[in-house]
Amino acid sequence: MITNADAVRKEKGTRIANTDNCVFHVDDTKYKVVSQSGNGYYDIEETDIGWKCKCPDHKHRGMKCKCVF
Repeated sequence: MITNADAVRKEKGTRIANTDNCVFHVDDTKYKVVSQSGNGYYDIEETDIGWKCKCPDHKHRGMKCKCVF
């Protein structure tokens, strides 16, 4: 079930993905994404169980964040 919060995260993630110089491909399973607050980058990695991100939203809630939507 997709909630309104999920829809908002997905929309924000789409904006990030479509903005030049916001997503950087590191290797086959890793990316860096610019923080929307402008405070650095978040590391994203594809794992056997799905995408994992080091942003606070993903780490603390354990759910899909806008970085991996």
